[in-house]
Parts: sequence; structure tokens; C-alpha cells
Amino acid sequence: MALTTDDKVAIQELLARRNQGADFADPDAWAATWAADGVLELPEGTVLNMPNGPTMDPRIAGRDNLRAFVASLLPQLDGSRHWINSIVIDGDGESAHSICYFSLVNVETGGTPVHTGIYYDTHIKIDGEWLTQHRRVTFDL
Repeated sequence: MALTTDDKVAIQELLARRNQGADFADPDAWAATWAADGVLELPEGTVLNMPNGPTMDPRIAGRDNLRAFVASLLPQLDGSRHWINSIVIDGDGESAHSICYFSLVNVETGGTPVHTGIYYDTHIKIDGEWLTQHRRVTFDL
């Protein structure tokens, strides 16, 4: 079964809730957008300052670890806004893939770009709710 318009809108809102969770310093809201076994995959060589110390592992797996990851970034995200656009969503009624461009800007410095890139996401529907199973991030800037 193809994705319905309601499915596509729900996935777009899922992406927006994740961005606002980070931008509004709400790690619980951010983590709630992930499946329990969700994975965030960052580019090789990305240094993450996790609560238990820096790591070069570009994969963060599991909702609890994802929550800890974003909570550790909140001081760096103060004054930031995530923007996504050119969202393309394909899939069926139980799983979907989305690709979108993103930019992270610092609004306290007049919108200075911090990062731009692409999000490659896989989403699954669990008990009628869309959640992200996997996100691969690439950076342009």
C-alpha cells in the first residue's frame, strides 16, 4: 500500500518535532521521535562529546543514547535553528524513506550558517505512529 497524504504529513511533522526538540532544548521531545532501537549515523571522523567522554564512533544507537547525545549538545545549540526543505518521502503504509536538505543556523549571530547537509531517513510505523528507525547525516558545510 502506498503512503497516504496523511502518512506524508505525519512524517513531515515528525521531522519538525525533532528539530524543535533540539532548538527548544527538549531532549525528551527529540528522543521521542526515534524508534526504541533507532540509529543516528554521522560522518566518519565526527567527534562527539558524549556524557561519558569524547568518542569517534559516528553511530549512536538506542533511544536512551540518542537522548543523551542531544542533551550533551544543548549548550552548543543555544540560539540555533534547524531548517529542512526539499523533503521527498516514499514508502508504503508501514515503512518510509525520506531525503531532505538541512541547514543549522545561529540566530543570535544574524543567521550565521553552522552546518548544511542532507538527512537520509528510514521511518517505521509503530502502533499507528511514525518514528525514525535510522538517520544518516552528510555535511556540506
